[in-house]
Amino acid sequence: MALTLVAQVEAGAKPIAPTFVDRVEVTFDASYPTGGEVFDPLPTIGKGKTVVAIPPVVVAGQIVQWDRANGKLQVFEDAGAAGALREVPDTTDLATLVVELAIFSQ
Repeated sequence: MALTLVAQVEAGAKPIAPTFVDRVEVTFDASYPTGGEVFDPLPTIGKGKTVVAIPPVVVAGQIVQWDRANGKLQVFEDAGAAGALREVPDTTDLATLVVELAIFSQ
């Protein structure tokens, strides 16, 4: 399974000094794998860039975060124990989960 990415910038990335910010819409699929979905934004934002940060996003009670070391997007939810979080279970259907990420790159 794979993620679907759609660039959300109408006229190209906006430069902030040497840093660019791209808005990318990500739609998950029907079978989330343990450890996260493989995520490579470079074909969408530009191959010559280096991603420096992707802030976590909260959508529909779930937290989506970028795992830089493994190149994946992970989804967490409330585990019910004093605000603890857990990764959503393997094969969870996230086909309706759509998030907009701000991708900071240079």
